Amino acid sequence: MYELGSLLCIDDAAKLPNHFVTDIEKIVQDCVLLCPDGVADALPGEVLHDAGQNPIVASSIGKSQHTQVSKASVEDFPLMKQQQSPRWCSKLDAFVDIVQVGKDKDAFFVCVRTRTPNSKPVLDFLVQLRLEYLRSFGRAVDFNCTCHPSVSGEYYLNLAPVARMQRIKVPHGQGCLGLDFDFLNPDLGEKVTNLGLPVAFVDSSHGKGNMLAASAKLWASCLEGKPLLTRLYDFNRKLGSLPVAKQMVEKLFE
Repeated sequence: MYELGSLLCIDDAAKLPNHFVTDIEKIVQDCVLLCPDGVADALPGEVLHDAGQNPIVASSIGKSQHTQVSKASVEDFPLMKQQQSPRWCSKLDAFVDIVQVGKDKDAFFVCVRTRTPNSKPVLDFLVQLRLEYLRSFGRAVDFNCTCHPSVSGEYYLNLAPVARMQRIKVPHGQGCLGLDFDFLNPDLGEKVTNLGLPVAFVDSSHGKGNMLAASAKLWASCLEGKPLLTRLYDFNRKLGSLPVAKQMVEKLFE
């Protein structure tokens, strides 16, 4: 039954692709529709779910647009609720923040914290932020966009600009897990196998700290917690991305 839904389309040509189409409104609406308003008034069986859309390199289904959903609140993944210098923005009825994750200035995500994530002003800001990145970098930039509910009823919308990571061919035995492929950040010229990371991408799962480990060594690496995520965001960073975020955030307060 896996992927059967994509085979039952009335008009196959009408499908939106998943690649190069980061649908921020869909991510937010999926999250809101799946969640009760906090947990205080939840009905029996109602639980919180987060939602996101992977960057291209982490997306194996390119023909049909879709989101990644998991049963979780932002409290389950503390990095997603991390705050640095949040500022109240009356235009959005939200707190807006640029949260540094990596050691490098370009390893960050923009966070919008609000009780109304599907409001037009919030969606407009995030869509315009994405468009500004595309105007600046073209298809050399990608995004990890996620929406996380909290037990208090707030939502955390996080948008991380990342490099267009590439899967590259390498001699067998020299790649990931001893295979014949590796992952490259073309901005940095670095491969993931040189860094000892258990995963390669900042995506809807890994970007919040939910990772699979294929060996005891990688399992130990996963247990590092925040230091591992710091290195992962540094590896995925898009060079020159921070000034764009700062400029767009400052426009909110003009």
